[in-house]
Amino acid sequence: MRPKKNRTRLWVNPDFQFRLLTRITFYFVLWTFVVFHTNFIFLVIANVAANGPHQRLADHYLEFLSQQKALLVTLALVTPIILYDLLKFSHRIAGPLHRCQQVMQDMAAGKPVPEFKPRKRDLMGDLFQAFNGLIQEWNRRLSTPGNGHPGPSRLPAASAAETKAKI
Repeated sequence: MRPKKNRTRLWVNPDFQFRLLTRITFYFVLWTFVVFHTNFIFLVIANVAANGPHQRLADHYLEFLSQQKALLVTLALVTPIILYDLLKFSHRIAGPLHRCQQVMQDMAAGKPVPEFKPRKRDLMGDLFQAFNGLIQEWNRRLSTPGNGHPGPSRLPAASAAETKAKI
C-alpha cells in the first residue's frame, strides 16, 4: 500500500477557490450586517417605546456598539479560522477537478489514461463514476484502431501548452 500523501498546496485551483471564499465572505458579512442591524433596530424601537425619544439615533448606535464589542471582536477573530477551514474544505472539490483536468489534457493529447481514483474524502462521486465510464470507453477505442476512431499512433500529439490553451 502506498504511503498516505498529504495535500500540501493551499491553493489547488486559485481562481475557483478565491471566488468561493470571496462569495462566502460576502454572504457572511451581509448576514452579520443584517442580523446586527436588525437587532439594533428592535432595541431602538423598544427603548423609544419605553423611554420616549430622549436620545439621538447616533447615540443609540454608539451605545449599541459598545454593548456588542465582545461579539464584534469574536467575529473578527473567528472569521479567518472559518475562511481557512473553508479553503481546506474546497480541496475536496478543487483537487479532484484539477486532477480530472490533467487526465482530460492527456486524453486530448491522444494518450491512454488510467482510471480516475478519487481520494477518500473527495466530493462529487457520481461525476467521477461517469468520468471513469468515459475513460474506459476512451481507452477501449484507443486499443481497437479501425473502428472509425483513430488509434493512438494516428492521433496528433499536442503539447501540454496547446492542450491547456484549448481547454
